[in-house]
Amino acid sequence: MHPLELEVFLPSPDQNFEKNWQEELAKNGISIEFHPEFDIEEQSGFMPLKITFQTAQNEMYVKDQNLASGFELDIEKFDSLEYLTFLEDEGEEISLEYNTLISDCDFRLVFYADPESDTAAYRICYAAAAALVKLYNGVLIHTFSGSEFLKDTSIEAAIEQSARFEAKLTPEDWKLTPFENWK
Repeated sequence: MHPLELEVFLPSPDQNFEKNWQEELAKNGISIEFHPEFDIEEQSGFMPLKITFQTAQNEMYVKDQNLASGFELDIEKFDSLEYLTFLEDEGEEISLEYNTLISDCDFRLVFYADPESDTAAYRICYAAAAALVKLYNGVLIHTFSGSEFLKDTSIEAAIEQSARFEAKLTPEDWKLTPFENWK
């Protein structure tokens, strides 16, 4: 199983960031609860979550079962001009839409999940990144493939890529941890 690494570029989020993030995921059948000590302004490293799939995402997920999961999330301030200049210097072709979206971004978020020990981490990591892109009109980049997804395609890409990943797994590959309590 290969790990998942995603880059997300976002403008400054609003005051209701966490609530909006939860609601966007819920629209797509995933309920999340942040760790009681979660603070988006201090987030660096592993971000534990309590997740519940409200719809059958895959027959291996039990509807309404609370799972312990999460992913690595690092957030940093982002200088869009420096980034775009770097890409141009490297000879990268940049579309006008991409240039415009990136120019409005203030933050770079790096999502990382290793589904070797937690299969649900892949799906929740992709879904969480895609939800933020949709909410805040950001840009999602799959680091290993270089694929880019924008507001209108991020959720569909997350669902499709997660289903593709999970279809390759045997029943023995699945590792899900029921949620007991916050540690």
